[in-house]
Amino acid sequence: KAVIQQVNNLIDSYMSQVNTIILAVIPANQDIATIDILERAHKVDPTGERTLGVLTKPDLIGEGNE
Repeated sequence: KAVIQQVNNLIDSYMSQVNTIILAVIPANQDIATIDILERAHKVDPTGERTLGVLTKPDLIGEGNE
């Protein structure tokens, strides 16, 4: 668990820098409510000026789940 906390601290330190562009890569086949990158990005970039969202794997979305 210490390693996970260290990685999270490293991520937070980079994301909080004002010159960092946050690339939020989200698989389209997962529930967006369970992806924490958007919450983390919103904490350090509330206006979204430094955040770019990318949806991947659109081919894996089931019919009716668009």
